[in-house]
Amino acid sequence: QKYIQDRNLDPSHYAIHTIDGLATRLLFELGDNYSVLKRDTIARELLPSLLDEVLRYWPADVAVNVPFMTASTANALLDDIDFFRATGIDAQTEAEEIEQIVSQHLHHDWRLVQRLMWAYDRFRDTWLAPSGSSDEFYEDFAGELPWRRGEQGFRQLSDAVSDLLRLVEDSDKLQQWGRRYHLICIDEFHDTSPLQLTFLLGLARGAQDIIAVGDRFQN
Repeated sequence: QKYIQDRNLDPSHYAIHTIDGLATRLLFELGDNYSVLKRDTIARELLPSLLDEVLRYWPADVAVNVPFMTASTANALLDDIDFFRATGIDAQTEAEEIEQIVSQHLHHDWRLVQRLMWAYDRFRDTWLAPSGSSDEFYEDFAGELPWRRGEQGFRQLSDAVSDLLRLVEDSDKLQQWGRRYHLICIDEFHDTSPLQLTFLLGLARGAQDIIAVGDRFQN
């Protein structure tokens, strides 16, 4: 951003976003009314009870290491959910394939992470903001988007791409948005997840040109 500003380019001719930030903006354009909660809020206030729910219905014949819930454990579980979701694995994927894809990258048993992700998604679709909740619970977009508490449901920023793809599935909406751009430039492309790549490729089908810059040795 500083590089562009130093060259006095017209701000109306470019936009700079993180991938999750752009997905959040597009969700807002679709009329999405989810609150965007800070990660620490989810880890501290919501995840412990969700883990208890998952364990309450855990199959008796399946052994699993149950983590002792601390602040660091909650954040590690959110990291695991983010990674699991980003792979694009769905409910039809065979267990052996899941094991091969994620086992070396998670802090916890993938079976626990998968069930916790399912419980997390069910819960956040129906969540209602507590009447006395502090503004500090919510992300502040610093004027980029009108800040507001949603009517129902929540997400963290890292859920935005998945939620957007679910809403625009089987449509050409991403391609329509992509037509806004003469050129899409993606930096740090080596950090792009499979889910984010699906999102970016959808935009690229509408854009005139696309440039991706990354370092294969940091993959």
